[in-house]
Amino acid sequence: MAAVAKTRAELGGKYRALSRMAGVPHRSIQRWRERQGRGEPLLFFPGPKKVAPLEIENLLTDLLALAHGHRRTAGTGALYAEFRDQLSRRVLGEVVIGLRNEYFHLKAALQRRIIWQAPGLIWSMDDMEMNWLELGLGAFEPPKVFWHQSRDLGSRRQFPSLVTTALAPGVVVAERLAGLFRKYGPPLFIKRDNGGNLNHEAVDKELGNFMVMPINSPPYYPPYNGGIEKSQREFKTGLRGIFQDRPWPVKGVEDALSLVQLGTKTVWHELNQWRRPCLQGRTANLVFEVGKQDRRYYYDQRQRRAVFDELRTMAAMSMAETKLTGRRAADAAWRLAVETWLRREGHITISVGRKVLPYFA
Repeated sequence: MAAVAKTRAELGGKYRALSRMAGVPHRSIQRWRERQGRGEPLLFFPGPKKVAPLEIENLLTDLLALAHGHRRTAGTGALYAEFRDQLSRRVLGEVVIGLRNEYFHLKAALQRRIIWQAPGLIWSMDDMEMNWLELGLGAFEPPKVFWHQSRDLGSRRQFPSLVTTALAPGVVVAERLAGLFRKYGPPLFIKRDNGGNLNHEAVDKELGNFMVMPINSPPYYPPYNGGIEKSQREFKTGLRGIFQDRPWPVKGVEDALSLVQLGTKTVWHELNQWRRPCLQGRTANLVFEVGKQDRRYYYDQRQRRAVFDELRTMAAMSMAETKLTGRRAADAAWRLAVETWLRREGHITISVGRKVLPYFA
């Protein structure tokens, strides 16, 4: 409107001609001139205007009580039905989206994050699955392929995966771990979730034989196992890039499984050769090999026994102080003892909201 007014003042002419020059409908120019003369905003949201006064306090209370999901917020429809005479659906939707984004931003900022800094000392193991169709190889029975994976947390080094058409049972997981320990050297700790096959007695027996101490992730807390979760996302992306939209000659499950095993080796080899910013531009293979040669991260049988005895004492004292009993309390006390020891020795750092927490002896 300022440009139209300036042009008319300098060159003259009618508003109809000026509106064509500006590429704006003449009716819009006239409507905006009238609003400008009355001192009103030139633009309004479309639709009928709300006539009831906005009960802002009640609205804020109900907004804070909404349950946010990653894509939707439960209760938004009912809230709009309550305030439809006071607030448009568009405005309410924008407010809810802003609240949802802020909720997950604060949730992520308050989560405790563990930075693993000791290559070769702490491993993690987990299971992963994908659909044959997701890989672009066709439809087979059984419909899924499974991976049992192990990873060194300090270096991000991925070890060879076990690829099967069913979830690997505990005995197979134990045999696989024993083979990896003999080839790469046993870590001091191994982190795992609460899956039955990962907590099988055969797995515990092999961990005891190599004096590797397990750390079970707390239930329903994904950030504790975030390292291997991120590696699985990288792996799936790489695997899809190999198989999707390519005419692979596959006749049955055996051919498809052999092809997936070959693709798995290729993807993990590439990921282990990535130069990662979190490793100061080095590769996982290099950091792992250098870490294995560092005496700070090496523990013989006698030292492992001493560490285990200290951790067991710390966990027992924690349970005695809290007066809690049961399996979950014992797991929590053990995690606290391990975390305290690792922080004391400088093998991990813990941050909340990207701020590193100090260690208190």
